[in-house]
Amino acid sequence: MSQPFETLISDARAFYGELAKNNTRDWFTEHKSRYET
Repeated sequence: MSQPFETLISDARAFYGELAKNNTRDWFTEHKSRYET
């Protein structure tokens, strides 16, 4: 696999793991830019 793809998967797992622990609108609003990139 290429490095950019592995980084994307790793970042996505981290983001969704944090979202699962902090599943509130306020948390998502604060971290929305990570989702949009």
